Amino acid sequence: EPVLPAAVDAGDVLLRLLDDPAIGDRSWIYEQYDHQLFLNTVVEPGHDGSLMRVKGTTKGLAVSTDGNGRLCYLDPRRGSARIVYESALNVAVTGTRPYALVDNMNFGNPEKPDVMWQFVESVEGISEACEALGIPVVGGNVSFYNETDGVDIFPSPVVGMLGFTEEMPEQPPRLDRAEEGMGIWLVGVDTRRDFAASAYTRVVLDHFGGRPIDVDHEQAPRVVAAATALAYEHPVLHDVSLGGVAVALAEVAIASGVGFELDVRDWHHLFSEAPHRFLVVGHDEPDTGDVSKWRLGTMGGDRLDFGRHGTVSLEEATHVWRQALPRRLG
Repeated sequence: EPVLPAAVDAGDVLLRLLDDPAIGDRSWIYEQYDHQLFLNTVVEPGHDGSLMRVKGTTKGLAVSTDGNGRLCYLDPRRGSARIVYESALNVAVTGTRPYALVDNMNFGNPEKPDVMWQFVESVEGISEACEALGIPVVGGNVSFYNETDGVDIFPSPVVGMLGFTEEMPEQPPRLDRAEEGMGIWLVGVDTRRDFAASAYTRVVLDHFGGRPIDVDHEQAPRVVAAATALAYEHPVLHDVSLGGVAVALAEVAIASGVGFELDVRDWHHLFSEAPHRFLVVGHDEPDTGDVSKWRLGTMGGDRLDFGRHGTVSLEEATHVWRQALPRRLG
């Protein structure tokens, strides 16, 4: 496990993460293609999942693709299950429920026992998560022998999740719908801190190790169902994944053009990447049923204010995030 400092400047850490190509603005990529699809796109790329209307009906289809080779290298079964649940949350926050999954299994040389073990563990992880969610794997492909000079790639399964709803929300949640004065809640499973293969340890500590915490096959489907339900009642829902709560909230703030003020006791909660969690931003407290929730703070102002852990201007965070890819691509 990485040795974590007692305290950090959360503003400085956030800027470093927002400048990472895996986290920064990807519009440079997807704006090169038509994503309107005959004007049926309701929530376009740049949010958690993309949502399309089924023309002439109230039905909606959402899609999200997810993968994390570093997580799967540290524990292929847990990592593979985690990407299924992340993808499920990404479609749930559009108001759809997970409906079906395809997978794209990318591995090294299967003649090596450790690579075949990675593959078997990954298949089991995806299978267990899909069984818990009650969804089928309707297709996929396997790519072996991905190696260079005898060095295998990380086990890199990618999953594509389809979400479906009979009746789309009138106003599906979007990252750009936060407003001054709205409350911020974290909803999901109360898990211990998780920094294995996290953006913080990779970018700030240059560390790669540890074991990701396990998924919760009982709680995870409840969290997903809560997200689907809350999508009909709240303007902003956002899955917490790469970069943790700090990055997820920064993405909401940047998209909406409004800052926030948080009251978080332990800085680890800002950058931990524990699974089964999402943000709700709105004027009303979310009714999450038997799923846990915590009030984190309030939207407002022109700064991303982490209280005792530091602050950074929204303007600077936005600039760094927008330039992360373009500045490297010339």
